[in-house]
Amino acid sequence: MSQLSALSGPELVLGLVGAVGSDLQAVTRTLTSELERVRYTVEEIHVSSLLHQLEPYARLGNGGFESEFQRIREYMKAGTELRNRTNAGEVMALLAISAINRRRRALQSSRSQLDGAMRPLQRTAFVIRSLKHPDEIQVLRHVYGRAFSVISTYSPRQDRVEKLASMIAESRGETYVDGSRAQAEHLIEI
Repeated sequence: MSQLSALSGPELVLGLVGAVGSDLQAVTRTLTSELERVRYTVEEIHVSSLLHQLEPYARLGNGGFESEFQRIREYMKAGTELRNRTNAGEVMALLAISAINRRRRALQSSRSQLDGAMRPLQRTAFVIRSLKHPDEIQVLRHVYGRAFSVISTYSPRQDRVEKLASMIAESRGETYVDGSRAQAEHLIEI
């Protein structure tokens, strides 16, 4: 047994923040790889997919979008609408907290750690992808304290436009990326 696996480690909650078009997938892959290297189990929570559990937004989980532009725009609209309906900037973080609790419960029962009380898991990191509102960070800090860290990514605007335009064009089966730049710019403006 290596020394790393013999050591206990705290449960971590890591919130990723990045503007639309930032490559959070690459950040998540690197973060996961490094955490696994030190014997952490990584559980990803995609904030946007949490909308599917709410009746008005269940349709988003069915796919059927004409393009990546439409998919991203619809999720942005849904998140904004939900924040406005609930008058709570932190509503998506509350859904993430609930998802963490469900996963923790499932992991505890699969690891035979269930003793009636839900406790933080040793050497487990929950990666929340991606936070969009300052109130989300505030509530996560309040709930998880020092176990919560924010990781912010930066990509120059032009790189984000290129990435989004490429994703939009690819989702339509097109190779001509320039035709999708206006939609990429529109998403960044939102």
